[in-house]
Amino acid sequence: MCDPATIAIATFATGAAQQIVSYQAQNAEHKAAQVAAREAAAIEQRDLTTRQIQEQESKAQKDHLALIDDAKAKASAEVQATGSGIAGVSVDNIIGEIGRETNNNLVTYEKNWEMTANQLQREKDATIRTAQSRAAQSPKPNPAGLVAGLVGSGLGAYGKYKRM
Repeated sequence: MCDPATIAIATFATGAAQQIVSYQAQNAEHKAAQVAAREAAAIEQRDLTTRQIQEQESKAQKDHLALIDDAKAKASAEVQATGSGIAGVSVDNIIGEIGRETNNNLVTYEKNWEMTANQLQREKDATIRTAQSRAAQSPKPNPAGLVAGLVGSGLGAYGKYKRM
């Protein structure tokens, strides 16, 4: 039969090893959750940034096409007026109305872009909060719990030693 002190030490060592392995596993899980949350947020941020760029390019293209259509419409109105022998205030009014329509369209495109950009920024901000929330759901293991487990293992081993 083994010496009671040896059995107590082995019991303590086994319990302590289990506590340490458990703590390390919890710590690894916590770190993995932190990394996963950051990676998910980075992917979402990148996707939203890409969408912002696409929306901005789309707006720029709409602006460009509106200005081209404006120039065509004004030129067409001037050519038709000249061909019909019409000149003066009425032609200027028609050309002015074309310009106002184009300007209204450009203002609408700008407002739509601003609203879209603001919405995408809010979504980006939300991804950060979501990542922080995900990270917080995986609590960091408490070293005091490890110490308490080690003390418990020691007390259990001592109790076993005393009973022998």
